Amino acid sequence: MHKKILSIALLFAVSILLPHRAYSQLGVKAGIYTTNYSDLEGFKLSDNTGFHAGITYKFNILPVFTIQPDILYVEKKAKIAQEDALDNSHSFNLQFIQVPVSLQYGINLMLVRPYFQVVPYINYAIAGDFPEGLRWNDSKRLNGGIGLGGGVDIWKFQIGIRYNWDISKVGGAESTDPIYERYSLSKGRALEISAAFFF
Repeated sequence: MHKKILSIALLFAVSILLPHRAYSQLGVKAGIYTTNYSDLEGFKLSDNTGFHAGITYKFNILPVFTIQPDILYVEKKAKIAQEDALDNSHSFNLQFIQVPVSLQYGINLMLVRPYFQVVPYINYAIAGDFPEGLRWNDSKRLNGGIGLGGGVDIWKFQIGIRYNWDISKVGGAESTDPIYERYSLSKGRALEISAAFFF
């Protein structure tokens, strides 16, 4: 009995480690990007859904493992107000170039492949709209983070969802404006839902 179990385990291991026909696909990707921030107690967040769009490249290495880097334009927007003074609010809108690398573990089921993904990424801010009197230069232009999520490939289409955690604070600058200070000292969070098509 033990020999049979060992034989099956060895056959399974060999089937994974045998040379696999790796292939790659280029695609386009777009979706929504809902921004959130850490440490917003006492503040209300609204109007925080932007979008992302760009190109993606999927490289299948093993039957169960795929690497998929993207180059995306990402809009991060939010309106933040004080809960005890909702007429006092600021709107922020930053545009980033984001380079995520999705590390996917999934099982091929003919034309369908569900997968789990871990996604390290970097962001570089290229433009920003701030309320009057607040400074674009106070924001950190370069930051990064990690995302976790999943998705499914259906033929040449892909639907994915993940939640992103930025590692760095948005800015770090202290201010006499309580909304801007809380925004600047927070870390970005985001729910990303995307659809892609591969050629």
